[in-house]
Amino acid sequence: MDFFNLVLTGIFLAIGIWLGTKLLRMKKYVKIYAKFTTLTRLMFLVALIFAILTIFIYFGNIGEMIRSVIMAFAILMFIYLQDGLCDEGFFIVGNYIPFTEVVDFDYKTDKNKFIVYFSYKDDKQKSGNFQTEVVFDIKKADVVEKQLKEKIGKKYRRMKK
Repeated sequence: MDFFNLVLTGIFLAIGIWLGTKLLRMKKYVKIYAKFTTLTRLMFLVALIFAILTIFIYFGNIGEMIRSVIMAFAILMFIYLQDGLCDEGFFIVGNYIPFTEVVDFDYKTDKNKFIVYFSYKDDKQKSGNFQTEVVFDIKKADVVEKQLKEKIGKKYRRMKK
């Protein structure tokens, strides 16, 4: 295995383990999961297919095969990281944001999805508020709306999307 493959293998292994630990931590707390099929996940699924194809293309070259397997593992860990709500906050790509950091939120129904917009402050960053959205399946709209009103109802307001 040449030096470049060793470096890439190490990087993808570190990323895969890091995302795997986030996934395990998140699975313990999330009660309501966001919609699984998003455009980002579909693009990473294509990348996963190419990584798996690379295993067969470089069949026999053990260094390339190991790198491709570890790269596929890291991509798979990212695909399985889901957004969702838990009792005291929400997760965005494995990152936990407690409801105490939420400045305000809004939601809307759009075709077959229920979109929740959050504006939150990050105590680690000094630069203003961050905005994000979490997309849920329309079937979960009532449950999500009920939990948000129960936990942070006072922070609801119409936001510019």
